Amino acid sequence: MKHQLNKPLYKDVESIQWHPTMEHNLVLTTESGHLVGFDARKFTKPVFSIQAHQKACSAASFSSHISNMIATVGTDQYCKIWDVHHVNPEGVPEPKCVSKRNLKQGELFSVQFYEDIPWVLAAGGSKGEVAIWDTEESETIK
Repeated sequence: MKHQLNKPLYKDVESIQWHPTMEHNLVLTTESGHLVGFDARKFTKPVFSIQAHQKACSAASFSSHISNMIATVGTDQYCKIWDVHHVNPEGVPEPKCVSKRNLKQGELFSVQFYEDIPWVLAAGGSKGEVAIWDTEESETIK
């Protein structure tokens, strides 16, 4: 099964991540900085699409223990934590950024939550080092 994303907004997909517990849900990140959520059963229209980063959104990672928590990284040097189950006042799904941090690794290209500790993630970037972030330090994430 092949699906074409015809909108220029979704041009140059950077990464795709399946939700670890919601088998039909996935997100993709784009060179234009967007985070786009899909239900694979209805792939013709996204569930949500947000401008997650000012530059390319390089990667995303779902927490395997906290179903509404996703991290994104971008070439704008930021790692952001999102609540993907947030709904705007009009009742439309719209992820909400609950925390962000410049991890001091230059442009960020990869991110992954630690499977056994739901709050900890690692990210890597153009400085060739790995940054570890215990996101539980943030009051807005708790």
